[in-house]
Amino acid sequence: MMTVLITGASSGIGTGLAKSFAADGHLVIACGRDASRLAALQQLSPNISVRLFDMTDRDACRQALTGCFADLIILCAGTCEYLDHGQVDAALVERVMATNFLGPVNCLAALQTQLEAGIGWCWSAPWRTGCPSRARKPMAPPRRR
Repeated sequence: MMTVLITGASSGIGTGLAKSFAADGHLVIACGRDASRLAALQQLSPNISVRLFDMTDRDACRQALTGCFADLIILCAGTCEYLDHGQVDAALVERVMATNFLGPVNCLAALQTQLEAGIGWCWSAPWRTGCPSRARKPMAPPRRR
């Protein structure tokens, strides 16, 4: 049995992972910012405990995760917004970067002691599907030389 810490557990892939690990008998620390969804998730299994915080808030992240130990850490929280083709929206990019880049950095900083101890972890890269630089139309095929 492992202890698995999952960010983004209040929706989407994070919820699915939390349910799956708990069903397999693992202890799950489900992290997210939606209290009602986390409470509903916790009711599904005695193997699920929750931590409510917004990973874009460095202090809240540190308070929630400092001293928290897990065998597997899955940083699954992410957001997705798109820029219209040819448009730059700095506020949109800032929101996406705060969640998809700085959020995981805040979590890793809070979990630094555990990571320095050499305990394994897994990084889920939400930016792969939620990068604001991806236009709504497909990319052109590569040029041939």
